[in-house]
Amino acid sequence: MKTRQLIQSTYFELLREKKLGKITVSEIARKANIDRKTFYLHYDSVEEILKSICRDKVEELMMLVQENPLEDNGNPLIELFEIMTEMVENNLEFFRFIAENPEYDHFFDQIKEILVTSVEQKYQQLFRLTVQELKFYSEFYVSGIIAVYIHWIREASPVSSRELAMLVSNATMYGIRSILVDSTLDSAEKTAAKKESGE
Repeated sequence: MKTRQLIQSTYFELLREKKLGKITVSEIARKANIDRKTFYLHYDSVEEILKSICRDKVEELMMLVQENPLEDNGNPLIELFEIMTEMVENNLEFFRFIAENPEYDHFFDQIKEILVTSVEQKYQQLFRLTVQELKFYSEFYVSGIIAVYIHWIREASPVSSRELAMLVSNATMYGIRSILVDSTLDSAEKTAAKKESGE
């Protein structure tokens, strides 16, 4: 496992210097201080490294969802978002690379499928919704969460992952309309306070 991790970290180091598809087995072996035979014990090709990591992360997310059952009195969307946040924080370099390369959008499709299924199963227990309604609501919210993450990673936003989690949590819990109304009230209160203070 340590050698696989070494190969993976070396691969991402080289990706900072070279374009995808230009990295060779020899370069990875030389930089990781291993021989080519050791590389081929773990991977069939350079391309297989990223494919393997994608599979590992999909399986990791499935395990996290299974090991952290959604609370009956909680908000499934927020709980799943927290699971996703932890996973992204622990693998930020990988997620940044995937988000910046559209040819790997299928990875996020797999992530979305896992999250949508989890939300559907939990909402089915909590609410009286038709199968079609469940699918629409789950797709809508989970797609939004995934899109927010991709944007956050691609833009290298100064917003921290915790702040991002709070923003999305508020949006899923209270809805955009409620947030906009609160924001308008806050603005009005500040204006009134300034008038009272003579500013």
